[in-house]
Amino acid sequence: GTVAECIFTSNRAVEGGGAFLNAGGRIYGSTFLANSAQTNGGGLHADFTNAVVSNCVFTGNSAADYGGGLQARGMIVDCTVASNIAGFYGGGLYGPTAGPLVDRCRFIGNTSSNQGGGLWITTGGRIRNSLVTGNTANGQGGGVRLNAGRMENCTVVSNSGPGGGGFYSSFATSVNCIIYF
Repeated sequence: GTVAECIFTSNRAVEGGGAFLNAGGRIYGSTFLANSAQTNGGGLHADFTNAVVSNCVFTGNSAADYGGGLQARGMIVDCTVASNIAGFYGGGLYGPTAGPLVDRCRFIGNTSSNQGGGLWITTGGRIRNSLVTGNTANGQGGGVRLNAGRMENCTVVSNSGPGGGGFYSSFATSVNCIIYF
């Protein structure tokens, strides 16, 4: 199915505070504002699918565990993910195994109590042509925490965390990026 130009605001759920995609689909031109999840995906949970999320805004969402803004696989394109909070991994975005392709996105001012303030992608994800700035983690990867993936043509600036303030890599590749702490 397709969700277009919707506003999800002040919703609560166990997973996917604003919305939960279970079998594919496309979301575009939508705003996720001040939603919360008791576990994962404060704004959106699209973990069990290869969803396409494009031209969306995720702001002020929270998750007790993973993905304050969203938890997703598939493609995340032309999105702004700002001022979201995760209690464990991925303040802005948490991308699980067989992680997402993130392209032309902005991760601004997100927070994780553990790792990946802006985003945390576990295995095999790609981040390209994106801006990651002003994010914070209390563990590894204030801006980006990336395992066995690839980051290319990105700007990662003014993030903070005790291990890899801008970028923390485990067997990941970074190509043609500006990483300034």
